[in-house]
Amino acid sequence: MMGQGLKVAFSCRGQGWLELSFEVQGRHVSSTFSDVPFDSLRHLAESLLGFYENGLPGTTQLNGEPEVDELRLEPGPGLQAALRLVRLPDRTRMQDTEAERFRMEAPARDIVLSFWRALRRLEGEFAANGTTIWRFEFPHRAVSRLGDALRQ
Repeated sequence: MMGQGLKVAFSCRGQGWLELSFEVQGRHVSSTFSDVPFDSLRHLAESLLGFYENGLPGTTQLNGEPEVDELRLEPGPGLQAALRLVRLPDRTRMQDTEAERFRMEAPARDIVLSFWRALRRLEGEFAANGTTIWRFEFPHRAVSRLGDALRQ
């Protein structure tokens, strides 16, 4: 089953804000994050690429105010992987203050494919409304490379 039915979506929440949502087997969780202080979207695309191509664990900070959600990609045994969303009260990253909001295990390819599809849909939104969505350019190159890797 593809990512245990994992559905990933991005939606615009005003200039400089995006919402990332996951749904799997009736469970839904979302994280609203900002383009300040850095480009979380580009980091996510590059993290997915490194995770898929090289099996590297990846962490992307999704900056809210003041809380921070971390999206963590963790290689598992064989072709399996874990996707976790962890909430931290701020950017200090003190592990004893983190709260796991979402966790699933599935084949790494299924997780990455779900994110790639969501990023491709978001790419269309950027083409139409880019400057009103995010202060950074869409990470076209990383998303394209990720698509190429998935096709191999």
